[in-house]
Amino acid sequence: MNEHPGLEWIQYDTTEIADPSGSRHLGAAAFAFQKVVGSGICVSGLVFPTVTIDLSDGYKDAHVSVPIALIFRLNSVADGSGISDFHFYLSKNSALNNDGNEPKPYVQMVTSGIWQPNGVLPSGVGTKMTLNNMTASPNVFRQDGKLFIDGTGDSDVSEYILMNIVCPDRQSLGTFGICGSGNLEFTLKYTMDGT
Repeated sequence: MNEHPGLEWIQYDTTEIADPSGSRHLGAAAFAFQKVVGSGICVSGLVFPTVTIDLSDGYKDAHVSVPIALIFRLNSVADGSGISDFHFYLSKNSALNNDGNEPKPYVQMVTSGIWQPNGVLPSGVGTKMTLNNMTASPNVFRQDGKLFIDGTGDSDVSEYILMNIVCPDRQSLGTFGICGSGNLEFTLKYTMDGT
């Protein structure tokens, strides 16, 4: 049996103009690198930028955060091992709970094989992620559109997963998620391949 490959998640700052493509396998040495994402503790969790409400901008039904960019890659590959068939979905969302008088905030996502600095995801542009809704077909691919990852170089990383938070106009103020209250958890289901 082949050894299980090591999976690593990296978050990038989408306000950085310099393109990390070409150096994504170098971790902190890549442009726009923000952090290696872990799970379970505040400092290593995925961090969405603050949703800012500009009162001088007039009434809006919803407010959105600046998008984050996330990739996954293998940091080790044993002989004959790789992963494929990627299904990325929302598995916990209690951090988005509110008082029930307004629609619940939600996460939306799009994927891209190319870097898109200073991009925006207005409400309704991305796929609205609903709890435990795993797509029947893969919804994330390798950066070049292929279905598998079996190396550790820059060409063997996922597409950028661009996500943001959409909050209804009267959402409660505060810090939500692993550093505040509730959980926001994403899951990647994949197939381990061996030759």
